[in-house]
Amino acid sequence: AINHGNSGGPLLTLEGKVGGVNTSLQPDYTTGETAQGIGYAVGSDTIRAVYDELKADGAVDRGLLGVRGFQSLRPAQARQLGLGEDTGGIYLDPEIAQVDANGPAAAAGMQAGDVILEVNGMKVANEGDLAVAMIKTSPGQQIDVKVFRDGKETTLKVTLGTGS
Repeated sequence: AINHGNSGGPLLTLEGKVGGVNTSLQPDYTTGETAQGIGYAVGSDTIRAVYDELKADGAVDRGLLGVRGFQSLRPAQARQLGLGEDTGGIYLDPEIAQVDANGPAAAAGMQAGDVILEVNGMKVANEGDLAVAMIKTSPGQQIDVKVFRDGKETTLKVTLGTGS
């Protein structure tokens, strides 16, 4: 368990491999303290991508897509949208997602209701995949983002903003 004073270390699998790095505890909003036994970690794939960038460039400078409030596509949502239940993706649910009107995604035509399937040729099944795909980008870079909208796939050309 992560407790105050010992968080930030490796999160190990049952085989003793590093699966991520512990980063924070879940707040307990009823008591103002922290919820016992509930913590968060950054996955090892994300850590590796950041490490490689720091080693190569001495800094992390990420491209900004300009979307927030997104979530992994769930099987029931996929079915409602006309996709296979096992289709992975990032759903920009119109109820909660926001596509920044002045951001790169909106400028390329992305809109709430879209499902992001690929970023620059990398399949995006969940939030972790999106984070890793974005870590591999730079501000000003033009990337291809494959989205599903209104029953068909389309590829948008997005010129990324600055999101350090």
